[in-house]
Amino acid sequence: MALISEKDKSYDKNSEMKKLINETDKIHEKLVSCQKHYGEKRIEAQQKTSFEKNLNDCEKKRADIENNLRRKTGKLSKAQLELDNCTSIKDELLTQLNINNNPPSSCLNLSAGIHEIQLTNDKRFNLLYDRDGWMIIQKRFDGSQDFNNNWHEYVNGFGHLREEFFIGLEKLNLITSSTRYKLLISIKHPWGSFSAQYDNFRIGNSTSFYSLGSIGRYNGNLNVFQWNVNQPFSTYDQNHYLNAQNCAEVFKGGWWYQPSCSDDNLNGSLYGANSTPSGTTLMKIRPYTDPY
Repeated sequence: MALISEKDKSYDKNSEMKKLINETDKIHEKLVSCQKHYGEKRIEAQQKTSFEKNLNDCEKKRADIENNLRRKTGKLSKAQLELDNCTSIKDELLTQLNINNNPPSSCLNLSAGIHEIQLTNDKRFNLLYDRDGWMIIQKRFDGSQDFNNNWHEYVNGFGHLREEFFIGLEKLNLITSSTRYKLLISIKHPWGSFSAQYDNFRIGNSTSFYSLGSIGRYNGNLNVFQWNVNQPFSTYDQNHYLNAQNCAEVFKGGWWYQPSCSDDNLNGSLYGANSTPSGTTLMKIRPYTDPY
């Protein structure tokens, strides 16, 4: 048998050592990989634990909110029952006392001042009444309000109820269409006082350009509307009579003009350039109860 030399023995040992090192390196790589995987799993577990905690907190808050909501709903239901009970008692008392919360339908029996009325067509207005129960529809006394206004302003009304004003054509149509009305006109000038009363005053609708539909019988010392029945209302920007001249533009105010324009126009110019009052006018109506 040949003898193994010392050189061969040394080679074998080196070879085994390399194998052992390689195996050790592989084991180390696996160990590092395992540690990395373990770290990732650990982080995932921590995140899951945090998520579960947050989820539990949310569930707890939701339960608290639901409990608070149930308590508040109970209180609201109780308050609603108390309110319904109070409303029922109020309605019963109003029925027993025969109290009507609706505004009056006319100016009869009302005190002087501003009142709201409700017409049979369900329209409501704030209107001014004098101490005799008349509804004021036009008032001029100091020249503070310009009456040379356009069509839109005359349709809707302008001015202030406690000062100078015109109630508006649309309101006049609605009011005088609801029942029969009397009209009283008062005029005061430095040269005298005049009045006219009519027992069936009615204004047409927008289709007729708010024409003077009726005046009825006249009584007084100045027949203001003698020639104006069935005439449409005109303003400086809408001349509905279509005559040669625009009467409203000439006389500085909207009115139910007749063809010649020679009217006692209560909305026309009453004042000089210095606005010193040279006259006062008042137009008022009330439901018809007797001729005069």
